[in-house]
Amino acid sequence: AAVVAPAADAVAATARAAAATGLLVVDPNVREDRTLDPVASLGRLRELCSLARVVKASDEDLARLWPDASPEASCRALAAEGRLVVMTRGPKGATAYVHDAPAVSVPAVPVRVVNTIGAGDAFMAGMLAWLGAEAGWDPALSAGRTQAMLEYAAATAASVCARAGTEPTAPPGV
Repeated sequence: AAVVAPAADAVAATARAAAATGLLVVDPNVREDRTLDPVASLGRLRELCSLARVVKASDEDLARLWPDASPEASCRALAAEGRLVVMTRGPKGATAYVHDAPAVSVPAVPVRVVNTIGAGDAFMAGMLAWLGAEAGWDPALSAGRTQAMLEYAAATAASVCARAGTEPTAPPGV
């Protein structure tokens, strides 16, 4: 919906309004599709990321959005503008970047992987649940609170990977 007309215009307008009045959180979820205009699609997703206060993106998403920079460099550039940026790396865990602070990383929660469909969405759901319950929706977190958020989100994603289906299980704590 974010890149296909006419829905893309509605998504962009809604994101602009949300960015002006609240906390906009974006997961660009970049998909390669030969039927889409890659220049326009990537431009729309980059705009959404630029509007957001929180960006959650996989290392693959970041490599597609900004192919001339490393995923880490893209995260640091987005965070330098005052965002909380979280990069997921599948079985390699996740790293959060905030302005003027060292990156915070957590490993993936080890599970016997049955299914990875929905893991990124479950990670995002865990992040949002934690931010709402523990931080009052304020993404300006200390290193310790950032680590706690990442651990909670990683556990939520692991709950999806460990079984068939895409229904996450909330880890204890929130």
